[in-house]
Amino acid sequence: MDLSQPFDVRRQAIMPEEWFPELRSAVGRDLTAAERIALGNEIVRWFLSGILHGEQAAFYISAQLCLRLEDAAAREFMANQAREEARHARAFSRYIARRWGAAYSPGEAFGRLLRDLHDTERIDHKIVGMSGLIEGFAMGALSNIRAHTLDPALDRMLGHVLRDETVHHNFGTIWLEETRGRYSAPGWQELQYFAHRAYLALYLNLVSIHQRREIYAPLGLDWRRVRLAVRESRGRRGKAPGLEEGINPLTVLARNLVRMGLMPTAAAKPRHNSNPALVETADS
Repeated sequence: MDLSQPFDVRRQAIMPEEWFPELRSAVGRDLTAAERIALGNEIVRWFLSGILHGEQAAFYISAQLCLRLEDAAAREFMANQAREEARHARAFSRYIARRWGAAYSPGEAFGRLLRDLHDTERIDHKIVGMSGLIEGFAMGALSNIRAHTLDPALDRMLGHVLRDETVHHNFGTIWLEETRGRYSAPGWQELQYFAHRAYLALYLNLVSIHQRREIYAPLGLDWRRVRLAVRESRGRRGKAPGLEEGINPLTVLARNLVRMGLMPTAAAKPRHNSNPALVETADS
């Protein structure tokens, strides 16, 4: 991956301003041009840092599955996926290091999901959570970034990564199709509930100002004021924020869950307060 072409994140925006609900709010309008570039690029840094942590977790989980899966072809696939995830993690690490120096820590909801997937003994939770949800979400999120980015190096890198992500996600779909008949009705419903909780964590990771609150203070912004301004802006516009326009990661993921039979019906969905960590969905 060639990162030799100059790109100064202090003077050049990685994504267009329309992509950021913060910059389309009253808070954004009060910033100078340089501050708007700085805020937009820090938000991109935060999102790509989350992708990096996801790739690192996928490497460890793929390695775990190499030892747990019984089917030889599935073990071979997971061994190859571990190699590809390590390559992705290296690529995102290099890109973030060149543009900013270091990555952000993952947001609480997303970090908790990654730890749960790593620690669980359940193979189906590992495969559904990683291949089905996180890889599926990454396909939509990275496609959205690639469709709008102003950084040629990021565009090229994401083109390579997306080819692998599609294959990884398809593995989860195929595995689930082949194993679904082994589940009882209550067992399948429990897996749907797990998928729903993971979906909420990914939802928060995308839209929550609170989850990425650490990026605002260095720019002299109170995250609570930013959140209020974004809410007011969304109410006036009457449409989805820029992060959810175009190739909508949440819509892509929801379609995938419906296709895989993992989207619980409205009547069967667990209440948000069944998982206190996700109460924030009502107050992003």
